[in-house]
Amino acid sequence: MLCASKDLLKQLGAQLRSQKKALSAVVANASNSRGFSSAAQMIRAAATKSSGSGNVFFKRAAVASAATLAASALMWRSEAHAASPAFTLPELPYPRTALAPHISAETIDFHYVKHHQTYVTNLNGFVEKDQSLAGKSLVDIIRATKSGPVFNNAAQVWNHTFYWHSLSPKGGGEPSGPLGEAVRVQWGSFDKFKEEFN
Repeated sequence: MLCASKDLLKQLGAQLRSQKKALSAVVANASNSRGFSSAAQMIRAAATKSSGSGNVFFKRAAVASAATLAASALMWRSEAHAASPAFTLPELPYPRTALAPHISAETIDFHYVKHHQTYVTNLNGFVEKDQSLAGKSLVDIIRATKSGPVFNNAAQVWNHTFYWHSLSPKGGGEPSGPLGEAVRVQWGSFDKFKEEFN
């Protein structure tokens, strides 16, 4: 009787180790559909191997464990996919209040939090529905679509990001480099340029 119990415990231990290995593979590959497929094959192999003892209890336990692992992997994969959208709202390069009094925090909230975020959310919806867009960069999507709602949302994400990075709380002042030289050649000085345009 004691020998039978030892054999039973050894078989159970081997089954648990095999299933732990399969679960680790599922977790490691859950976000990759090809990896997920190979992980599912490992689960089936683990179930087959551990159920080969002829013991009905082990066969049922192995099948139930394999099913549980497969279901867990599917949930893990869908949660991982839902938790990582293709595009996210980029951080502002300065605090929301940094451009006041020229651009208020309220105006930034309206255009950044509402408009810009809406374009990002819409674009992610299009990417989720059309797998041919998955994995493409923002610029690649803009170039590939060229018109229509996907293009509009992708281009607006790019436009808004470019706009925020074109502004600076410490910007302005006299231009330098080729632009400064062109102003001096045309108007004589930056002050004359400002007089002409005010």
